[in-house]
Amino acid sequence: PNKIDVGVGAYRDDTGKPVVMKAVQKAERMLLEEPHNFEYLAIDGIPEFKRLASELLFGADCPALKEGRIATVQSLSGTGALRLGGELIHQVLGPDTTVYVPTPTWE
Repeated sequence: PNKIDVGVGAYRDDTGKPVVMKAVQKAERMLLEEPHNFEYLAIDGIPEFKRLASELLFGADCPALKEGRIATVQSLSGTGALRLGGELIHQVLGPDTTVYVPTPTWE
């Protein structure tokens, strides 16, 4: 009863129903309370978000990050991120590169 499946894109409870985390509910309320414009984002995402995400992932003191050797993009979704990653692997490493994925996965 206290477990959540985080393996396939959405958090679900033991009965398979989606679970919306309290932090997500709070964030939704905050978004609804503040006025915002509907401008398109930059094609690679929000610069401040990308900077903070990189620092969280690699550490603010990471030499490669400080030297500008890490590129970061923001994607629309988990599936979108996987699509971008797959395209990067295809273009940089070539179509014959082996990629391992878990079971279950989308086809």
